[in-house]
Amino acid sequence: VERPNTGSGSVTVSELTGARTASGTTASGTSTVGQVRLVGQHVSTYTVSRSFPSTLTNSNESLTFTGAWAHSTSASSGYTTISTASYAGTAGGLGSTFSRYFRFGGEVSGITWSDSNGDYTGAITASATCN
Repeated sequence: VERPNTGSGSVTVSELTGARTASGTTASGTSTVGQVRLVGQHVSTYTVSRSFPSTLTNSNESLTFTGAWAHSTSASSGYTTISTASYAGTAGGLGSTFSRYFRFGGEVSGITWSDSNGDYTGAITASATCN
């Protein structure tokens, strides 16, 4: 991402597709969306919870981050955005196996010319409970 000459900008990675869009700045290269798979056997219900960092930081400063996530029963299509911090779903129950997929994206905002070059990092965590 190139810092804007004036004002501020943002970059968004879609939780649905991995597509990246930039506003007020320029983003080059390719983007990908983070994805995890939940698999299990003999599960009737499950709950997946996530937490997003509010900022991405480097050694000098931080940028605002707003996370987004989505789920599907397919690794490559059919994703639906989740608007809450946890998601409860159903599986086949006794004698069955299941796979569910979760993708993570979001927006980094407040990028200005005065921000330091380098990598900005933050941790997204996810946990699952199966019954």
